[in-house]
Amino acid sequence: VDEQAGILLGYPGAQMAILATAVRTSTPMETTIMGSQGQIRIHSPSWCPTKMTLTNVKGTSEVIEVPFVGNGYNYEAAEVGRCLRLGLKESPSMTLDETLAVMGTLDAIRAEWGLRYPME
Repeated sequence: VDEQAGILLGYPGAQMAILATAVRTSTPMETTIMGSQGQIRIHSPSWCPTKMTLTNVKGTSEVIEVPFVGNGYNYEAAEVGRCLRLGLKESPSMTLDETLAVMGTLDAIRAEWGLRYPME
């Protein structure tokens, strides 16, 4: 596990993502998505949230509460089961190409840090 990291990602159209992750320090464990029309705050813990707040550019907020079932991985398992029943080789929700792109980004971040795992 990477103990602590700060990551800045740039995208076309002057978009960016700022990420912070840590297991060595206490963090808010929230996600905030900001855009020109407002923001979405996914409340802690963001990997299994039960609440999010939508705030528009005028500052008006709406809180949305949803039940959370399981540990988060159950949704992935259900999707695998659905794809297998339909004879699909990959999920249209998260394609192999998209998965490889995410892994490529993670590999590039580790290369910047000079982090190599023992099996590499």
